[in-house]
Amino acid sequence: MRRKALIVAAMAVASVLGLQAAQASDLVLNSLQSQANVGYGYTNTGAYSSTSPRSGLYFLYRDGGVDKIQDAVQQTYFYRVGASGTANEINSGTSASLLSSSGSMGATQYTDNNGQFSVKIGYVLTGSGIAGFTNNLGRQILISNTTASPLTMSFWSYSDYTLTGVSSTKPTPGNPYQDNNGAPTVANNGYEFAQVKSAGTVTQWDTYGSPTGPHISDLSNNYGGLYSTGSSVGSPTIQLGLGGGSNVSGTILDKLVNNNPDLTASGIGSQVGGQGAGGIATDVAFAAQWNLTIPAGGYAYLTESTAVVPEPASLALLGLGASLLVWPRRRRA
Repeated sequence: MRRKALIVAAMAVASVLGLQAAQASDLVLNSLQSQANVGYGYTNTGAYSSTSPRSGLYFLYRDGGVDKIQDAVQQTYFYRVGASGTANEINSGTSASLLSSSGSMGATQYTDNNGQFSVKIGYVLTGSGIAGFTNNLGRQILISNTTASPLTMSFWSYSDYTLTGVSSTKPTPGNPYQDNNGAPTVANNGYEFAQVKSAGTVTQWDTYGSPTGPHISDLSNNYGGLYSTGSSVGSPTIQLGLGGGSNVSGTILDKLVNNNPDLTASGIGSQVGGQGAGGIATDVAFAAQWNLTIPAGGYAYLTESTAVVPEPASLALLGLGASLLVWPRRRRA
């Protein structure tokens, strides 16, 4: 049933993403109290800058007010044609365009300058009517082989999220707890962790006071995918590590940009994170790698979803616990 549902979804995405392209600089999604900004035409491939992000998601807010709860530092994609060698950022060697933009949904496209493939990424943002409550961002990625032969390539998703970085401006790369003027945006003595929960799921959480203290917020990032033939692309290789720019040695982004990009799998249950100097939480990041063989004229359909929710303890502090009791319950999948 799940495979059938994915096939149906892939066909729908292929139809929706076939819209006439338009030109713009940013895809901006809005859903109730949530906002997401996706830059798709940026050319920055060097050191990450808070004023010059890479292509991909660089804002994800849970509060439409002045003090925005910023969940994303940077989320972007890389690719490689062939089974080995260096990786290219999604905006390198491709032509970027906006396919569609309508409220909480939109789509971008990257067309290979050598005519071998195209990548269409559809975004759907689901927010909450209560400031600071939830964010859910779904991505549907259609990688089409535009040649007459099978295409061997690798595709990476890179994610650097922060769950408690409250700021009306962009966070400082590598330190999601300060705005780009260096001012602390939350109390010190924080901790940030990420863990491989299953073959296709990464979880992340932040605490204050101690590593085992109450979670402030939780994030779940899930991956999936199918080929146009209906067969599974398999679970991606997931590696956990440090966030921060590609100019910082030892970060996941440094590996993807400057070194051998092939990931070393972090086993199920593996965990990274903690606290760094000055009581500031460690900035953690993670990446997923698919090694694909796309049929001639066919496609690989990849899915990625990110859900951020505050923990019940946080809701109680916000005075929301009682109001939640009257909300209708959702049936679990």
